[in-house]
Amino acid sequence: MAKFLRWYLLFALLAAAGARAQVVQFTNGDRLTGKWVSVEGNTIDFQSDAVGKISIPAAKVKSLTLKQPLVAVLTSGKAVSAAHARLANGVWTVESKGARRTIAPKQLREIISAAAYRTLMAERSARPWHGWKGNTTFGYSLQQGDQQTHTLSIGLNAVRRQKDLAGINDRWRTTYTFNMLFASAKSDSVEVKSNTLSTALRQDYFLRPHNFLFVLGQLDHIQPQNLYLRQTYGGGYGRDLLTGKRLTLSLLGGATFANEKFTGAAAEQYAEALVAERVGFQFDHQIRFDHAFNFYPNLTDRGRYRFDTTSTLTFKLNSWLNANMGVIDFYVSRIPLGSTHNNNVTVTAGIGANF
Repeated sequence: MAKFLRWYLLFALLAAAGARAQVVQFTNGDRLTGKWVSVEGNTIDFQSDAVGKISIPAAKVKSLTLKQPLVAVLTSGKAVSAAHARLANGVWTVESKGARRTIAPKQLREIISAAAYRTLMAERSARPWHGWKGNTTFGYSLQQGDQQTHTLSIGLNAVRRQKDLAGINDRWRTTYTFNMLFASAKSDSVEVKSNTLSTALRQDYFLRPHNFLFVLGQLDHIQPQNLYLRQTYGGGYGRDLLTGKRLTLSLLGGATFANEKFTGAAAEQYAEALVAERVGFQFDHQIRFDHAFNFYPNLTDRGRYRFDTTSTLTFKLNSWLNANMGVIDFYVSRIPLGSTHNNNVTVTAGIGANF
């Protein structure tokens, strides 16, 4: 009896392993045994003990059956749950509770396991402070002599992406930036301060994989320009023109409303158009360049305009530490009251943390 049980258990384990394994039958007659990882469009990621993980074009597969609970995400955004799926002659057939559905390759965005789908769906309900990626910067300088000079710079750049449906491109994208420079110089009991603070929050909603609507809010305090506070709110339309691993490029256009107050002057409100671009270039795994440009032509006072631009070069030292250099420029076409320059340029250098 004990010998019978041993053989029975061995047979059950082999049967279970066989049930989990899938067999890819290629159009040229070859066969490959292993386990599917995911299906994205017309590409099947397959794990095999013989060749490891490979990507197989669906056009080269004669037949493949995925034998586990899964979710097929369509290009329309609909998610179809199924007990298993079968690819034959270039067409997918999914089956759940006795009902079958045929999916053409152009209709399929992705197929993932039901367990992976549940994990990705859980990300949608993540708390607002979860899921952020970006870096911080910090710099400080001190000079003691006839003058005592202190300079402190702090920066933060963060992006949070959220999936509306697993397998679909980002449906929501939140971008937050914060730049602060505190500078003071003291000589013969006379102290001069030059502080700058700018923070912006932008929320994108993707209509298609590369097209999105956005709303934004920005606060600026630029003491060298005698700007006490500028509040900018607006929105518009944007498109990610390039989304490669090394080069990214986005263009945005819209309209904004600004509430602005300079020191010694009354508050002023006006409407503006907005034209903006974002560029990112990854030179290698350590060096990255990011540039942002916002141009605001005044709609209330024709001929008047302003722009701000930020350029950052980041050197990744390890997984969590970086060195960086940056240039920030705020320009106004009309010289503010009490100021003699149209623009305020800040150059920073320091270290920071990646997260």
